[in-house]
Order: sequence, then structure tokens, then C-alpha cells
Amino acid sequence: MDLSVHKIRTKQLTRLLKTKVGPDQYQVFKQKSLEYQRGLLSDDEYYAVALFIIEDVSTLREVFILLPDLSKRDRMLQMVESRTQEPVSTSFASLGKRQGGGKKMRAEVLEPGLVVLRQALSLEDQKWLVDQCFRVGEGTPEGGGFYKLEREEEESSAVASAGDVLRLNMGSRGRLVEHIDSFPQHFAQICQQCLEIGQGYDKSLTGMTPNTVLVNFYKDNAQFKWHRDSEDPNLVSEQLGKTIISLTVGLSAAFGYKHRFEDPEHSVVHLKSGDVLMFGGPARMIVHSVLRVIPKTMPVPLRGYMRNGRLNVTYRDVGCGCIDATQFPKYRIDYDVETK
Repeated sequence: MDLSVHKIRTKQLTRLLKTKVGPDQYQVFKQKSLEYQRGLLSDDEYYAVALFIIEDVSTLREVFILLPDLSKRDRMLQMVESRTQEPVSTSFASLGKRQGGGKKMRAEVLEPGLVVLRQALSLEDQKWLVDQCFRVGEGTPEGGGFYKLEREEEESSAVASAGDVLRLNMGSRGRLVEHIDSFPQHFAQICQQCLEIGQGYDKSLTGMTPNTVLVNFYKDNAQFKWHRDSEDPNLVSEQLGKTIISLTVGLSAAFGYKHRFEDPEHSVVHLKSGDVLMFGGPARMIVHSVLRVIPKTMPVPLRGYMRNGRLNVTYRDVGCGCIDATQFPKYRIDYDVETK
């Protein structure tokens, strides 16, 4: 391409992108493009960020055509042609779309390895997650799922009576611990899409393949103690634990984090419905806590659609570990199970 023509097309495309995605998102995209050209981002990382911000495939092609490195240009154009043939459910199309309030996704890198994607989940995906989690979480009249059945002492019938009460199995919250295969394929796809986007903003987020899902349903004002998420003892000892990915749907929560239990101070980030929190790499072993689930923060489109509370979906890669169902509702992974 003639140099003068290249400059003219670049200026035209710059104006188009600023109008299309807005000045803030344009600056993010510009920075990521520079990082890609300097070799600081992989092809997959740059493609994920570019597709997420620009969305329109024809504009994406124009951007890639103007890449100065011909080998990078050819690889990106090839990725456009191969990946845009995928069905919508496996693309980034459902993530970060405009919601009721008109907001769009933005990323916050709180520290290396700790990232929040704001408004990453579309309203459609939030409702879908509610449906899937409560399909499993409702249990039966005898309990199960998020609930346990508490009977009166004299009650001996195997069927719940009018005097029996279903209560959340962890007190102020109900818990599910399931293999990823308990849910439709799109459940895992949401996780992978969020991770790829997050890695485009922070390369220190380690890769993971979700195989275990921990779902907590919190009542308003509920709390959860300070703790670390540690599974495979070998990976934890070497600080190589896989990234944790946590979704919030429903009520907002104040999430506290610090690096050591004995640290006197901690940081707080507020997680709203549709937000995705990820921690891996240098932040994988942060000490963290749900300080409070905040009442009266249910988004209007979800009022009446889901029970009042915070649905928290956490994806984990436990490697060769197996869920110890005998410990439910406690979360325990067994790494001493013999495999054939």
C-alpha cells in the first residue's frame, strides 16, 4: 500500500473508531495495539481485545489491514476469517453488551493478577445464569441444592410437612459444588471468554480450564470470612495456582482483599451485578472476604426475576483433584484419589 494512502486511511479509521467506541475505549485499544506491535501481546490476546472493543467484523478487518507488520497483518486477517464463522454462543458477542443502564464493559487492573471486568455479563447472560444455577440449586422438597431441610424433632415422615422449613445450607448463604459438566456448555464458554478478555488487559493472569463450579447464593447483609482459595497443594506451594474467575449476579457486594492474614489493613472493591472478578498469577493467593452483601442494590431488570440476594458463580481448575461430596456443603477437593 502506498505510504500516503496508508496515512489517509489510518486517519479516517481513527476518526471512525473514536466515534464508534468512544474516546476512552479508543485509548485502551490504541495502547493494546502498540503493545501488540512491540511483541508484548500474543495474537490471541490482541484479537480478543480488538474484537471485544470494536465488535464489528468489517471494521476489524480494516484495522488489521493497516497493521505495519505484514506477518502480524496476515495472521490477524486469517483469525478474522476463521473465528467469525463460529456460532454466537462461542464468540464474545454476548459479553459486555449494553444493559438497562446503557453501560458498557470496562476493565480495572487493581494490581498485577487481579482484574475486574465491569458490566462484562449481558442482562441476557445474567438471567441465563440465574436460570441454570437455580435449576440445580432449588433441590427437592426434602432439601438439596442451596437448601437443607430442618424438621421438628417429632417428625419422622420422609416427606416434608407443613412444619418443616427449608433453610440455606450455610446459614446466611446457600452453596452448590458441581462439576462443570452439570451445566450446559455455554456455562464454561462464559468463563473462557472472560479469561481471554482479562488476559488482554493483564498478561499475568494464568490460564485455566474450568472443571469445577462453586455457586454461593447470599442473603442481603451476608458476610464470608477471610480465607484463601487453595486447591492443589503442589501448585499452591510453587505459586502456580490457576486463575479463579468469579461472577456476580443480583445484589452488589463489598469484596475485601489483602496479601497476608496478619496485614492490619485491606483494600475493598465493590462488585455489582454483571461484574467479573479474576485473580491469578501474583495475586492468586490473596486473602479475601465478602465483607457485606449490600441490600437494595438489585438491578431493576432482575427484580422479580430472581430471588433477592447475590448469586456468586466461581469457576476453578482443580487439575487432577476430585470433589469430595461427603464433605458437602463444605468445599473440599481430594488429591489423593487413585486414578486408573
